[in-house]
Amino acid sequence: MASYTLIGSDSVVQVLSPTVSQDSVYCTISTLPTGVIASTVVSQASFDANDAAETLTALANNIEEIIAQGKATGGSGTSSLDSSGLTEYFVTFTVGYDPPNAPVGTVTVDVDVPINLLSVSDPAINQTLIAEAEQMIDTAYQGLVSLAGG
Repeated sequence: MASYTLIGSDSVVQVLSPTVSQDSVYCTISTLPTGVIASTVVSQASFDANDAAETLTALANNIEEIIAQGKATGGSGTSSLDSSGLTEYFVTFTVGYDPPNAPVGTVTVDVDVPINLLSVSDPAINQTLIAEAEQMIDTAYQGLVSLAGG
């Protein structure tokens, strides 16, 4: 069963360094079943050879895995410019904690997880990178628990 739907793709030139660039495709997916919208860049050659599906599947599966753990209630793709003026891509997860007996209800915080921690298709590497993403979510969750006096 597919873990995402490709909802858009645009040809772009990805700048890898001051002297290196590559023809690429900016892909936007909707994950299944939660419908998180996220984007990443894959090489044009990979996209044309249908090899990009591995990267997009890893991205979707890892987003869904983080949400299934229950600390993140949702997410969406975001981007910003780094100090060099290059675009960085993230999934901004909403992490929530519902303190017992609290009159305010669920407290939340947004956590920007870099796409490179979520979209690596090499299984040996992916374990380490998803663990780092999960640690970012857990740290935010534990901070909410502490803040709420839990």
